[in-house]
Amino acid sequence: MKKQVFILFFILFHTLGFGQEITFKKKPEYMKYLVHYGVLDGGEMEFQVDEGLYQIDGKICHHISLLGKTIGMVDWFSSIRNEWHSYIDTTNGLTYKFTRNIKENNYRKVEQTIFDRSNNQAIVNTKVDTSSFKVDNYNTLPLTQDMISAYFAFRFYDFEDIHKKDTLTISVFLEDKLFSFKMRYLGKEKIKTIFGKKTKAIVISPILPENKIFSGKDAIKAYFSDDAFRLPLKIKAGLWVGSAEVDLVVYK
Repeated sequence: MKKQVFILFFILFHTLGFGQEITFKKKPEYMKYLVHYGVLDGGEMEFQVDEGLYQIDGKICHHISLLGKTIGMVDWFSSIRNEWHSYIDTTNGLTYKFTRNIKENNYRKVEQTIFDRSNNQAIVNTKVDTSSFKVDNYNTLPLTQDMISAYFAFRFYDFEDIHKKDTLTISVFLEDKLFSFKMRYLGKEKIKTIFGKKTKAIVISPILPENKIFSGKDAIKAYFSDDAFRLPLKIKAGLWVGSAEVDLVVYK
């Protein structure tokens, strides 16, 4: 179950919002999140936006990293140590390079995806052993994102022209598949966060297929600060057994 909530954390933020120049309000930027099931803390995740810029295939890019790991009693039974990196074009917010270093119990995967925007392809290099990689090519769509770049594009989406219950869709490529994610806009609420008891937040919910993990209508809700920074503040997930939350605990 904990792995599903880790995956949920990334998928929740996949929405439209491309085409404008991406300039982060603050650099460097650091966010830390705590995953918990009731009173049990199960995991931590850290976002980092580097201060410098990087050149990928002739494009000037921001570098965003994400680290996810299990903690406490959960880590005793099943260990996760995952690392993702995304390089996002400063001019249009599209990803050009995405890497994953996955460590889940005894499972290991090292993978690099290069997005060929001219030919709408994803070139995936997967590590086979210490000295060789397997290379595969996949077709994508013009605005396809990776897991991290999709979230950061959301932070620049204009919500002035969207109405409650409207649906947003985005294509996201991961590993060897192109996914289409649909999100429902639920309006705005005031919630308790590290910034205070009445933080105004934008609320969205993924439209889920039938599954045996999440329960109820709008079973998953993601809360973003309703300001220029559009920070992800909280995720609430109703499960068939209990519930799970992801909370922002450090921002600097």
